[in-house]
Amino acid sequence: MAKKLDYEYCKAAPMLEWLGNKWALVVLVKIFENEPVRFNELYRNIPSVSEKVLSQVLRQLTTDGIIHRE
Repeated sequence: MAKKLDYEYCKAAPMLEWLGNKWALVVLVKIFENEPVRFNELYRNIPSVSEKVLSQVLRQLTTDGIIHRE
């Protein structure tokens, strides 16, 4: 995730940035309700998210080490 907050000043900054993403929390809730879950299943279960945004959120969560892709 692009660093917007000073990580040295606030140790909670990475978590705050992650929670600041509108869709990240929604995606995580859906993943943890019924994991493992496929992309298309997530896309159907979150009606107002676009494929592009869902893909970006999943990629960022994977990069940050929050979720694991198999």
